[in-house]
Amino acid sequence: MEIYHTKDENLIPYNELVDKLLSHFKEFQIENIPRNSNRLANAMASAASLTLIEIEGKETTFTIKNLGTSSIVKEKSNMLSVAQMVGNEVSPWYQHIYKYLKDNFINISLDKREQIRMKRLATKYVVIGDVLYKRSFNSIILRCLLSEDIDTVLEHAHGGACGGHFNGRSVFGKLIRMGYWWHTMKHDCHEHVKKYEQCQRHAHLELTPTQELNYVTSPWPFSMWALDFMGIINPPSSEGHKFILVATEYYTKWDEAISLKIAIQKHVINFIKEYIICRFGVP
Repeated sequence: MEIYHTKDENLIPYNELVDKLLSHFKEFQIENIPRNSNRLANAMASAASLTLIEIEGKETTFTIKNLGTSSIVKEKSNMLSVAQMVGNEVSPWYQHIYKYLKDNFINISLDKREQIRMKRLATKYVVIGDVLYKRSFNSIILRCLLSEDIDTVLEHAHGGACGGHFNGRSVFGKLIRMGYWWHTMKHDCHEHVKKYEQCQRHAHLELTPTQELNYVTSPWPFSMWALDFMGIINPPSSEGHKFILVATEYYTKWDEAISLKIAIQKHVINFIKEYIICRFGVP
């Protein structure tokens, strides 16, 4: 059998009263009632112990009211009302950042890692009035848009009076200069340009061949040469030369060239013999 002592000064008088009353009973039994099964008595005892009654003998009345919903649900309802006040939208994408900067409120549904990430991300934003802005690298604050305003802004920036039907990267830079921001802005700009009907109808056609290019490679230096004529050159040189014969080695890109008055077979044969074979060997 274990023996317990009362150490709290406020509970010692109650302990003495219990000992005095137990002397009038032949036997007694102590039963432990869980707190969940005795909430009303626990709430009344806690309220009485936390309340200081300054005037002795004066009665104090406590009103216990059942809220019907838990405090967690109430916090969520307040959070939704603030979101509606900000952007007339139930759940904007910047909801957690706005609530943290505005009311220092952190949603309990976020785990510890998400809360740390959200706090770090909130340092890049600022609330002015009831509007959330993002700090950019060039010291310009960008207004954060709601999802319902994104399509309208993209339409004006890309195909409006001052649009120009530029590509996604240009539209993204233009929106930054206009002072707008949302977390998926770069991706949305590229997707909007891809799906724009007029840009698809009037885009430049791709004229490059669909097959793969065949590369001509040389196994070692001076084993393969390419010959080409340039001309007619006008005006001709002081000696009357109108053509240039050029030889290019594939491996090292070495060039040999001579100027000619006329482009005939004899001059090509002499050029190969004198400038290629005699200098670098037979290809």
